Amino acid sequence: MESVEHILIATDGSELSLKAAAFGGALARALEASVSVIMVIDEGLVVAEAWAGITAEDARRNIENSKTSEEVERTVGALGDLPSAPRTAVLMGHVGDQICDFARENGVDLIVMGSHGRKGIKRALLGSVSYSVVNQATCAVTIVR
Repeated sequence: MESVEHILIATDGSELSLKAAAFGGALARALEASVSVIMVIDEGLVVAEAWAGITAEDARRNIENSKTSEEVERTVGALGDLPSAPRTAVLMGHVGDQICDFARENGVDLIVMGSHGRKGIKRALLGSVSYSVVNQATCAVTIVR
């Protein structure tokens, strides 16, 4: 890697993700890099809601429409002023895999993310994400604590 031209901020909407976004935004300004922000919805949440009697498609829609767009916008706000608007995406699947796939498919040079996710059940679902990304990514990864 000769230079960092594209930074990926992976968010779950937690305070630590916002801290990682602020760090990534400062780095992007210093390096004049473009930024993408993604949030991945774990398909395990869809299965859990489906068990509660909701169809899989309705469960996906409920999860996607919950606070996802608000959380992505909060993350974009935490980046601070950038020379160009960041690209945003909400994906569904295995969180670590989706982050690494997005990075590979979109020429990302650096992934920036928090060291762990939310508390409680959501943290249990996301707790191994940073470990997964560090071990799978084909680009540099910065973990923010």
